Amino acid sequence: MLGFATFLLLLAAGDPPPSSERPNILLIVSDDAGWADFGFHGGPAELTPRLDALAAEGVVCEQAYVSASVCCPSRAGLMTGRYQQRFGHEFNGPGSPEPGFTPEQMGLSRAESTLGELLKARGYRTAAMGKWHLGSQPGLRPLERGFDHWFGFLGGSRSYFATPEAPALRQLQNDEARVPEDQIAYLTDTLADHAAEWIAAQAADEGQQPWFLYLAFNAPHTPMHALEQDLQRFAAIENLRRRKYAAMLFAMDRGIGRILDTLEQSGQASRTLVVFLNDNGGATNNGSDNGAWRGRKGSKWEGGLRVPLVLRWPGQLPAGKRHAAVISSLDLAPSLLAVAGPVLDPDAQRADPAGPFDGTSQWEAWRSDASAAPPRQLYWRRGVAAAYRDGPWKLVRVDTLPPQLMHLERAPQEFEDFAAEEPERVRRMLRALVRWEAELAPPRWTEGPRWAKNQLRKHQPEVDTREEEEEFP
Repeated sequence: MLGFATFLLLLAAGDPPPSSERPNILLIVSDDAGWADFGFHGGPAELTPRLDALAAEGVVCEQAYVSASVCCPSRAGLMTGRYQQRFGHEFNGPGSPEPGFTPEQMGLSRAESTLGELLKARGYRTAAMGKWHLGSQPGLRPLERGFDHWFGFLGGSRSYFATPEAPALRQLQNDEARVPEDQIAYLTDTLADHAAEWIAAQAADEGQQPWFLYLAFNAPHTPMHALEQDLQRFAAIENLRRRKYAAMLFAMDRGIGRILDTLEQSGQASRTLVVFLNDNGGATNNGSDNGAWRGRKGSKWEGGLRVPLVLRWPGQLPAGKRHAAVISSLDLAPSLLAVAGPVLDPDAQRADPAGPFDGTSQWEAWRSDASAAPPRQLYWRRGVAAAYRDGPWKLVRVDTLPPQLMHLERAPQEFEDFAAEEPERVRRMLRALVRWEAELAPPRWTEGPRWAKNQLRKHQPEVDTREEEEEFP
């Protein structure tokens, strides 16, 4: 008999696409990239040629959102398919514990199931590479969260070049061993090369065990480190920060190209679902470009929450499709599990999510030619700032400010406030937001007054230029 959690999981997953075999899954995440910096979103073609080619071969989600506009909580939502506030993972960090919690709890809750654990229970060989940022204490590290192999660093950022005195959270690790710093010529290349080598090694076992690789680049997050050869490629860009950013994004794209080439050369491309997305909007300090969207990383405006999302699975997903419906990063976990098949390890402790997914499987929508989709309700909160999207309407609620009501079809750039025209809608949406908040757990840590103050400032109605946005990280 199916357990209740398994029943809920199958209900959320929906019907998987018809396929005679389970796919390998390659989930690639970039860090702090701008929405408009990708050619498939109208950005400069020379920055992301390989990702643009991937987009042409698959589905581009034009209204894709993450569950938080900063790195750490966004990754917690992605890794679980659940609003991270449900398990106290509301803030960036992890930081110092709030009353009632201990340092050992500063990370992704052990009560939650990760994608690594869920897919491992379904017979997948699993690996995590790159930036972890989900906890560094024993019991919270990748090898203890469902991943068979780990190659990366535990913290939120590190130097792209060799740093002999790198602190523990920024040291590159290969499973339990530290990677000597002199083996890091340029971190983006090091991560891409290791991923390509690992993928190539799986080909020998391709017919027996599918694999899942979570590859989280730290590019183009600060520090702004670029190879000289890549800087020369973009010498025409006068702004130095923007030039470095372009070089860093191009280097990541080049590395992704090597990985995609490895899939082709090893005969695994047709059996591999590739997913690419960014963790939040472009940051205030790295030269990224969010295009027409108001706001940056850390805000509840579209520029903080809307991200690039591309999926390719030859023969299963249409090529060249522009998917206009609203998608959440929380949808990825149930979508991936829908194609991963049933649990194969009856003794697995993390075979089911800790509670119902907050996302839903999107396979039918991604495969369908239909453009219409039922309205989505999405929620966000990080301390003093929260937001709620209901269809085209989006309410932004910030402490000390009146509620602001946006309409993402009439005024998608979010410079027109409809709150005065729609007072009853504002009240109704505020009530819905409060009902959602009643379901959440107390934060295990917070970020401190500086970041709360910045959130208050960046959501002021008069902060409406790029220059002003960049004043408040």
